[in-house]
Amino acid sequence: MGKAARNRARAAVAAAQDRVAGGPAITAPGIEGAQQVFPNFPYAKKFTQAEVADITRRSTVFADLMRDGVALTGAGMFIPEDVFQLWMVHGVMAGADGGQPYIRARKIPDEHGALADRREWVLIKEDTDEQRQADAEAEAKAELARMHDRLRPEVRAAIMRQFQDAANTANEYLADDPDGAARRADPDFGAPKLIQHTDEEGSDDDPH
Repeated sequence: MGKAARNRARAAVAAAQDRVAGGPAITAPGIEGAQQVFPNFPYAKKFTQAEVADITRRSTVFADLMRDGVALTGAGMFIPEDVFQLWMVHGVMAGADGGQPYIRARKIPDEHGALADRREWVLIKEDTDEQRQADAEAEAKAELARMHDRLRPEVRAAIMRQFQDAANTANEYLADDPDGAARRADPDFGAPKLIQHTDEEGSDDDPH
C-alpha cells in the first residue's frame, strides 16, 4: 500500500473518533472511533485518558514493527490499512507487544465442534479472581471432553490409571504431613510438586 493510501485509511479511522472517558476527544485511531463505527464496541467509556494515550503510543510503535510482513513463501502479507490499525490496537490491549495488557482471552465453549478455539475478550480492570477460576474450570472441562472424544478407549483408561496412581502417591506422601492440607490446596500440586517437596526435605538417595 502506498503512502497516500495509508494516510487516507488512517484519516478515515481518525475521522470517526469519539470520547472514551469523557473530556476532550483524544486522537487515538481505532479506539474512540470504534464506538461510532461499531455500535457493539465492547470497550466504550472503559479507558481513562492516560490509558488511551498509552495504548495509542504503543500501537503506533507496534504497527511500525509489524508493517509489511513477509510470509514464509516470500509473499507480502497485505492487510488493509484500517484493519491493520485496529488489529495493532487489539494486539497492544492484549499485551502482544510485551507491555501492560488491558484485556485477556477467554475460550468460548465449542458445543458443536465447528468453532474450536474461539475466544472472547475480558477487560482486566473488571475481571475478578472468581471469574478467572470459573473460566479455568470451564476450559479444563472442555479440554477433558475433547481429549475423551479424541482418544481410543484403552488410551483413556491408561491415562485415568496414571492420574489415579499420581493421586494415590500424593495422598500417601501427605498423610502424616502437618502442612498436607495447605499443599493439597495448591492448584499446582501434583507429581512435579511432590518431587520438589520431597527434595526439600531430603531423601535416602540424596548424596548430601
